[in-house]
Amino acid sequence: AEVFDLYRERLRVMAARPEARAVMLFKNRGPRSGASLHHAHAQVLSFPVVPPGVRRRDVRARKHHALHGCSTLAATRDRVLSEGGRVVERTGRFAVFCPVAPHRSFETWIVPMEPVASLARVDDLTLAELAPLALRTLRRVLGATGGADYNLVLRNPALRHWDEPW
Repeated sequence: AEVFDLYRERLRVMAARPEARAVMLFKNRGPRSGASLHHAHAQVLSFPVVPPGVRRRDVRARKHHALHGCSTLAATRDRVLSEGGRVVERTGRFAVFCPVAPHRSFETWIVPMEPVASLARVDDLTLAELAPLALRTLRRVLGATGGADYNLVLRNPALRHWDEPW
């Protein structure tokens, strides 16, 4: 919980920078994941421009919300929950599942049940539920992969969209 509280605070600090247009937080563990340092660490980056991948996701999300009245993430989450086969765990505030077309083996998503654009916008109660859930999920992935290197990525839209419903 303390680590996730620190992540949340660092996201807020980096987002408050005057030149910030996007913020990303990630953690790599092991050389196959791209980690270059041997000690435990995560990285928070503030960008003066919106990276192309973030821009593309934002455009798709806005279009989906305009057409369907919900976010792409919520639609994906609800479909997976109704099918049930790829669900890892469900709590009051989150669903954990494996996506239909993962980018990597053992890719696992932790998705909020209520719309929230960034960990920076999560309240203390939600954070208190997220932290142990993330730890359980990580332990499951490490168990399934035999302790393989991994990437933890917190996806955020561009800062200008942090308060939008999609």
